[in-house]
Amino acid sequence: MFSKILVATDPAHGDETAHALTTALRLLDDEGEILLFAVVGPRGTDFFPHVPDTTPDAEDQAVRDKLDVLARKFLPHQVTRRILIAHGNSPGEAIVEAADQDLAALIILVSHGAGGRWPWPRHTVEYVSVNAPCAALILRQPDA
Repeated sequence: MFSKILVATDPAHGDETAHALTTALRLLDDEGEILLFAVVGPRGTDFFPHVPDTTPDAEDQAVRDKLDVLARKFLPHQVTRRILIAHGNSPGEAIVEAADQDLAALIILVSHGAGGRWPWPRHTVEYVSVNAPCAALILRQPDA
């Protein structure tokens, strides 16, 4: 099926990540690779929103640790995986760029649709679906 799948996720939403990884496993070639991808945006304090309240290295490591736990929980150990972290205000552009640079064959995102909370803002999902350098699969979060 697909040799390399980029799973774009927010590590704070483990249920969406689980759904995306389960789907990715069904679509992955036997020798394929899963790229678990997250975007770290600028975060600051309420008083100084432009000043980060954590160091970039500490924030990257926290995100990497969360993604690693999710990968170990939902992916068999023999599945090749990499964790990728990007920075910036435009998750859609970061997802498309990562898929292009790493030659992904498929991008997977999870969305709740127009009626609910979106893990990725609507413009991110739309941007990826229009600009992806490969196939893009937008999954609806299953009902709990």
